[in-house]
Amino acid sequence: AMSSTADLFSGLKDDSSAVSADVMELFASGVKLDLAAGGAECRAEVDDLVRASVSCSAADRNPDALIVDVRSPGEFSKGHVPGAVNVPLFTDDERAKVGTAFAKQGRGVALVLGMKAVRPKLSKIVEEILHRARAKDANCGTSPHECSSKPSVVYVHCWRGGMRSSSVTWLLLHAAPPGSLDARVVRGGYKAFRRFVLTRWESPRSGSTLTRSSSSSSIASTLSNNSSVLEDNANNANNGAGSSGANNVSGHLVCKEPRVCIVGGRTGVGKTAALLGLRNAGCAVIDLEGLASHSGSAFGWVGRPPCQPTSEHFANLVAMEWVRLAEQINKAETLTETDEASPSSAWGWIFLEDEGPHVGKCSVDPGLFQRMRMAPLVVNVVAPRGTRLRTLVEDYAHDSHRSDPSWRDAMDESVGKLRKRLGNERAEALRLKLRDGDFSAVADGLLEYYDGLYDKHLGTKRVEKREKQKGFKGHERGGDGGDEKQSGENAEGDAVDLQATPATSEKETLSSEASARAGKVVECRAKAVGHRDDGGAGKHPDSLDVDDLVGAILKTLAAFEAEETPVA
Repeated sequence: AMSSTADLFSGLKDDSSAVSADVMELFASGVKLDLAAGGAECRAEVDDLVRASVSCSAADRNPDALIVDVRSPGEFSKGHVPGAVNVPLFTDDERAKVGTAFAKQGRGVALVLGMKAVRPKLSKIVEEILHRARAKDANCGTSPHECSSKPSVVYVHCWRGGMRSSSVTWLLLHAAPPGSLDARVVRGGYKAFRRFVLTRWESPRSGSTLTRSSSSSSIASTLSNNSSVLEDNANNANNGAGSSGANNVSGHLVCKEPRVCIVGGRTGVGKTAALLGLRNAGCAVIDLEGLASHSGSAFGWVGRPPCQPTSEHFANLVAMEWVRLAEQINKAETLTETDEASPSSAWGWIFLEDEGPHVGKCSVDPGLFQRMRMAPLVVNVVAPRGTRLRTLVEDYAHDSHRSDPSWRDAMDESVGKLRKRLGNERAEALRLKLRDGDFSAVADGLLEYYDGLYDKHLGTKRVEKREKQKGFKGHERGGDGGDEKQSGENAEGDAVDLQATPATSEKETLSSEASARAGKVVECRAKAVGHRDDGGAGKHPDSLDVDDLVGAILKTLAAFEAEETPVA
């Protein structure tokens, strides 16, 4: 019962009181029973967490949820649910000591050590979470339609949904006024979320399902009184068992999996600018370089935040962005089914840049990389050399970048890193031009090197390597073994998705350049603004005409869809 667990806690939270393993076991059992008595209102599934993450991470967010990660700062920095706030129960050192005690001395000793470490700061932890929840409710929106009368849901999780998150959730419900807080433990914790992320790319699916979050009131008032909540909720659970599955089924949001359109091309053709232009035009775009805080080359740090996310967190960010866009696409298609206006040809597609297995230090999830290689359409952007050089100078040697005192030395160091690939003579010549401020000549000297790299990426060499991997490992691993890897691991060894591999007869009809792709590689020509009637409206005549390129990409996509044979 709540009262007995609360009595136990009253004795435990006093810094001067003794703590025994037996008492801690009783408290842990009491917390588990109290939360179990609350049933579904005290528990959240990973689908609920995913939806909350999408809500909290959206640029135009007005989230009705707060995600609280009570893991240690080190665990959180390695990777976390996008949109979550870290309110750690243990420091990294405390967590290490508790873990060692658990491994060597058992659960009881670890519980005692953990309680002694956290009880001096429990009030502060609870108050911080309550303060965040109150602030979120106060700022939920200016319109009555934007703000629900119910309090925001607070999703609390640790690594596996164990004692850390359960105890914090129990404390929150005990400390908050009745009916003022809806706090839930995420079943499976961050581990379940990571499983969701890692299996997101197992194979291109015709549909994916996320359950709708159930609307339930706070149980704070229920747990705060001495009624027979265990008996009542047990009866309710038994009575509702038969209908629960039906409700879950009816509450499913079945999403058609979006198709992937890759925007590729040699360096300097304006791929990133095109993607941002497509996004401004209302298309679904995942900016991998933006999420990775790196442009992918030796100079990818320019104009980006100083630190990249870990590969694990990068994978989390990409997966949540995919889920968000997929739901937007499905909602838009549902709305236009009865609308007289036809949806844009870009609906149902997600645009991504043609990246390699790594974006800086971030590894692209092997499953996502394979999905990109299996994309039905690759738009290969081609631009005049002058436009490419101008784009590179604007992107990497703009006045805003050169105003940083460390920029020139960092650029010099980046050129030096290519010495082994360029050769000493070429590398030194580029460094001299960099020091002289001849940035266009530096860009020109690097094009040959980067053009060769991209041509290999677009062509057959990578697929030949992957075909060999499939031959030796694919059947052993069922074709999806690479998805079980942590995203921080080397992405070069990912397995090929056998189900997504096109038929041999179809592959044989492709050119040697396009055989690396399952889909069609279509050339799309970019233009400089100098061709326009206004001459570029004050821009350098060689600058990329982004609007024209966006229009050309959308026309290419429309033509591709028009050529496709309808499925009977």
